[in-house]
Amino acid sequence: MLNNKFFKKTIVSKKALAGGPASDEQLLAIANNKYWMVLNSDLLNDLRLRNGQLCNKANALKHALQTYGPTHNLFDARSNTGKAEGFIFHGHVNDANGCTYVLEWAIVDTNDVCSVRLMKSEPVEADINQVISLREILIIEKNDSYQMGFCNKYGSYEQKKIKSHRINAFLDTYKAPVYISKSEHKKDIYNDLSSIEGRIFGERTIAFIGFGTHENYPFRQTPLSKDECSRILFSPNNLKIIHHAFNKIEEAKSKVARVMQFHPNV
Repeated sequence: MLNNKFFKKTIVSKKALAGGPASDEQLLAIANNKYWMVLNSDLLNDLRLRNGQLCNKANALKHALQTYGPTHNLFDARSNTGKAEGFIFHGHVNDANGCTYVLEWAIVDTNDVCSVRLMKSEPVEADINQVISLREILIIEKNDSYQMGFCNKYGSYEQKKIKSHRINAFLDTYKAPVYISKSEHKKDIYNDLSSIEGRIFGERTIAFIGFGTHENYPFRQTPLSKDECSRILFSPNNLKIIHHAFNKIEEAKSKVARVMQFHPNV
């Protein structure tokens, strides 16, 4: 496993000085499959964040969340109380004038959020658009076998034959057209998709759900509902973030692979 002493140190960024991780730590989190995807970051585009110190601290928190997750190695981070405990978190950041702001975030449940549709006909443009938006995975029944239509790591539609005997066996119990509803069957399909480098929502996904001054801030007391998670995952801004993050992860892993090839003992 790579260690952060290998990477050449550069000028420390403002976000690192504000409490965020160094770029090599974030790279290691990606390479070691510990990276968290942070959605709803458009909340940080609020005009109030153009205040330099506040902007730096908010971005530092965002990058720390990506690198460490919602509960570890974060400055001034804590869990909300009540039913929200362990699901909703918050932290405080101050601007240059000493005003305290609250940034609130939540773990997003991505289980079963992507539909799996079994069909007999070849997909048309509308079907492919559903796949590219990560809303669906297509299973096409074709010539006594099954093919999977999915969004690949380049963000494009791709179709491949399903080779898993286990998946083929349970697909034979369905009659197209139909949506695959059993969670265990969807999980097997998700796992198979991951093995062929298809895009699917990762397990480590969080989202900012609130930002405002500390005075009278309405802290959330309940976890996100499934409908709320879906709205977050499929919003246009967040889909852009998700595709960008996938590309960033691919680039980082390629970089690490190159390092390991030429420096296998680091």
